[in-house]
Amino acid sequence: MPSVWFVFLSQGMRFMSVTTLRVTEVMDICKKFFALPSDIKQQYARSMVDTENIDHGWVAAERESLNPARPGDLKEAFNVSTLSSLVKWPTINHKPEFRESVESFFKTCELLTVRILKVIALGLGLEGDFFIDKHKKIDSNQNQTTLRSLYYPSIHKPSVKGQQIRCGEHSDYGTVTLLFQDERGGLEVMHKSGQFVAAPHIPNAVLLNIGDLLQRWTSDRLIST
Repeated sequence: MPSVWFVFLSQGMRFMSVTTLRVTEVMDICKKFFALPSDIKQQYARSMVDTENIDHGWVAAERESLNPARPGDLKEAFNVSTLSSLVKWPTINHKPEFRESVESFFKTCELLTVRILKVIALGLGLEGDFFIDKHKKIDSNQNQTTLRSLYYPSIHKPSVKGQQIRCGEHSDYGTVTLLFQDERGGLEVMHKSGQFVAAPHIPNAVLLNIGDLLQRWTSDRLIST
């Protein structure tokens, strides 16, 4: 029977490779980037970084609207979808720590994703590398797998437009999403009843979410959330 599919993965699981320390480290360095003046961040804007891979770089607030019926989302982002040496990376206080930290975390998440894809394939009665074979070009310009750092800046209520929210309702279009929340949480998931329910922050855990493509590949055995 098809069901809405998302699950928390605990660090106690054998295939987990992401530690709380690593998550905290990359969140802290990303906060330093988002705290920079807008004119500095604009130098690393998505549209200016790499003509071959348009999904790498900074995205300003209100530039995206995940629900097209709403005004632009009240969030910033920094996307990393390639580890190519050609793309431009920010420096914090003239140090390369942003790139080093984010690249390392990208590779750690890639390793975890490969393990998850193997488990899903085996659970469906397929060869272990069935889905892995479709993800061989992760971190290259030929693949849109993306590590997104999201920042929700403080806002003044009078400036908020009607129906405008932090992040519009949507489902992810890829295979799987690994989501790391800080202690503030905020993520909500639509239940099959049509109601949104909170997906709280759980210490030492990562939320695994099924995307649209995996739903299609599994003929709706796994449902995008």
